[in-house]
Amino acid sequence: MERQPLTVGQFYKEHAGSLEMRLIAGEAGFDRIIREPTVNRPGLALSGFTR
Repeated sequence: MERQPLTVGQFYKEHAGSLEMRLIAGEAGFDRIIREPTVNRPGLALSGFTR
């Protein structure tokens, strides 16, 4: 089964609330397609460590 392309904008609009994301740099890259389905080194900030 082939997946439909997912854009950065779609991901942001669907998950910003639950991931507590906020838009800082604007919507300029919202049309970019996310090609890699796996998370690779998301960083400590995404896991809740902000200190």
